[in-house]
Amino acid sequence: MASILITGGTGLIGWCAAEALVEQGHRVVVYDLKPNIANIAHFGERVTVVSGDVTDLPKLLHVMRQNAVDHVLHLAAFITDQAKLDPAGAFKVNAVGSANIFDAALALDVRRVVWTSSVVALGVGSGYDGTPVDEDYATVSRSPYGASKWGCEVIADGYRDLGLDVVGIRPALSYGLGRLTGGTGVFNNAIREAALGRATGIMASPSGLHQPMYNRDMAGLLIEAMLGPKTEHAIFNVPAEHDYSDTEILEIVRRLCPGVAVHTDPVPAYIPAIPLVDGGRARREIAYTPRYRLEDGIREMVDAFRREGG
Repeated sequence: MASILITGGTGLIGWCAAEALVEQGHRVVVYDLKPNIANIAHFGERVTVVSGDVTDLPKLLHVMRQNAVDHVLHLAAFITDQAKLDPAGAFKVNAVGSANIFDAALALDVRRVVWTSSVVALGVGSGYDGTPVDEDYATVSRSPYGASKWGCEVIADGYRDLGLDVVGIRPALSYGLGRLTGGTGVFNNAIREAALGRATGIMASPSGLHQPMYNRDMAGLLIEAMLGPKTEHAIFNVPAEHDYSDTEILEIVRRLCPGVAVHTDPVPAYIPAIPLVDGGRARREIAYTPRYRLEDGIREMVDAFRREGG
């Protein structure tokens, strides 16, 4: 049994990871700046919840020592829309906060840290032709959020050189129940509106095609990266189950919410253009197979939103 700290552990991916790890018999400590108790209320007393900031290194060290943490899943982040309004805050939380996690893990001999970067760390160069890129692609985002995540990747490489086993995953569209803010929130809110019978727009893809992974599958991928065999590489593009066009997503929503008017909306200004990514490295080295197709995930969301009502 592992003792696992999950930063951002009550968020979109965090609550799913905590649920899966508890079901596997692990001890879980959820560390969140503003814990979303509604997302984890069904856990009862099966997780330890700590309100804390990843920029507070002394508190991180105290919590990790106190709970004999041996693995860390680092999900806490300053998200895209907030980063546009507070670029310095994005670097403080994403880069300095991640460095604190790596520092604490190295000092306490944590066995492995898995963390989430983002495909938004990658920019679109003038010569980009729309072909999916692998992890050797090195055009850096000019957005505050994306650049801060690229900085995290550089910092993680430094700690790996110091001996820390640290692995990063770059999600693209992580969607599902548990968050209605940020870029993911735009997509999730649109599904909620459609489920409740209201006309809505689905955000167009910032890369030309959507590369979604349901939050339960994203949690499964991260857990496998954290507890599975050691990987050769340290950074992985998300291995999406399929690349979907805007039209395909509209067709899925219309099938699940018949009679509801849905259309494609433009990408919000705070979300930059990104390249399509090739998730082959993750498929080879982490070998996690998504359980949910996009239609399965949206169906589960629609059912949940309808149960909750307006």
